[in-house]
Amino acid sequence: MGDNMMILETSICDKASFLATILFIKKLVNIISIIIPIILILLLSIDFAKAVIASDDNQMKKAQKLAIKRIIIGAVVFFVPLVVNAVFSLFDGKEVAGLSCYNNATDEVVDVLTAAENEKLLLYAEDIKALIEAAKESQAAADAKLEEIRDKKTNHGGQNSGNNNNQDSPVTEVASKVLTSADKVAHGLADNHFKYVYSSKYKSYSSALKNKYLKTNCAQYVVWSFIDAGVMAPGDSFFFKKGKYGSASAKKTLKRYEKAGRIKIYYKVNKKLKNLIESGQVQPGDALANTDQTHTFIYAGKKNGTYTFYTVGTNGKDGFTYNEIYRTDLHTKYGNKTIGAIVRPLKTN
Repeated sequence: MGDNMMILETSICDKASFLATILFIKKLVNIISIIIPIILILLLSIDFAKAVIASDDNQMKKAQKLAIKRIIIGAVVFFVPLVVNAVFSLFDGKEVAGLSCYNNATDEVVDVLTAAENEKLLLYAEDIKALIEAAKESQAAADAKLEEIRDKKTNHGGQNSGNNNNQDSPVTEVASKVLTSADKVAHGLADNHFKYVYSSKYKSYSSALKNKYLKTNCAQYVVWSFIDAGVMAPGDSFFFKKGKYGSASAKKTLKRYEKAGRIKIYYKVNKKLKNLIESGQVQPGDALANTDQTHTFIYAGKKNGTYTFYTVGTNGKDGFTYNEIYRTDLHTKYGNKTIGAIVRPLKTN
């Protein structure tokens, strides 16, 4: 795949580098529209304060005239973004020069096109259009579409992992390592009679086993699997609480790994699990967190038409069994759960 040349049979408005420039300008204009009123208020306050202190009628009149000029200039600058957005919205869905550049300049579109370009993935006009439309829906949808296109280019049969009900889910190399580790740790928990505990003491499966601390919980099990797969380093940890970051340290850890390109975090997803899977927005190896309770688990993909995942729960108070960890009851138990966050592994050691 790395030897392919990327073919973009589209306009400059579909190129990541150009859209990134437009996006920067859009953000800069929005920032200016916020800063200008603040600066305006400060300047007006200073002008009138000087006039009041001086007790000079002429200086007060000058301050009033200057205030009017500054208000007019500030209003113009403040309303420019609103006017631009309103004008573009009038032509939404119509072929207007420059409109696609403006509409396509979003973080999600830039990210997914940059990812495709960095891979030198062979893309055509219809692929680019599909990626952009998915990115406008959500970052998770964009990544799912990119994964679908990537699978087509690498002879996965061109099937969408979320919508193909007759095929097992295609698994990336990184996801394969995560799932292998999740299965390895699952067998270890069962064989060594691990029990459930709300707060785990050791931050790797091997250290817990070595110190005979035979207890763990859902989030720690996921972390242990990521560590064993080489996605995370021993000693690092994270957890979610009702679909949100469980602590400041957990957020800091995840953001650090995301910045290093080892994971991708999708936050405030707020969609049902079965809908996310069926639409291809969840991939095998993804760590998921519910919004209605403190629970984290790993989606293992579709096997023989059945959705599967790895998880440990309070049912393991008397010791886990392998069949309690490797689950196939998505539709009966977890399918209707609302997912608040997705952590997707991207790199391993």
